[in-house]
Amino acid sequence: MVRATLRDLGIDPTKAAISTTRFQDAIPFMLDYGFNEVGSTGAAAVARDWQAKGGRVLFESKPVPIKHLIASPRMSASDIEKVRALFLGMETSKENRKLLDKIGFQGFIAGNEQTLAEITKWLGV
Repeated sequence: MVRATLRDLGIDPTKAAISTTRFQDAIPFMLDYGFNEVGSTGAAAVARDWQAKGGRVLFESKPVPIKHLIASPRMSASDIEKVRALFLGMETSKENRKLLDKIGFQGFIAGNEQTLAEITKWLGV
């Protein structure tokens, strides 16, 4: 997402000096200690904590669904539909609502094939 956003801004990620880190929560450390001047994270908690200590968020990328629930090709169509229905209906149950809150999710939505194809093209995949 970062590389696609940079490309949209007219920056060629293949020619820019970009450093990476495996862990999103390391971004503040990289900025605090001068390893980088800007950073990118997909973790809302990292951005929120950064702002709470006086850091700034320069902009946000376009929204991209990043949590996909995938199924084995060996699963039957009926089992896939059962699992799909379970996840899509989680927020309707008080008990399941607690589980969602625990992991910081509001719920799940059905994917849109056309939107996913457009995002895939934008990402350059």
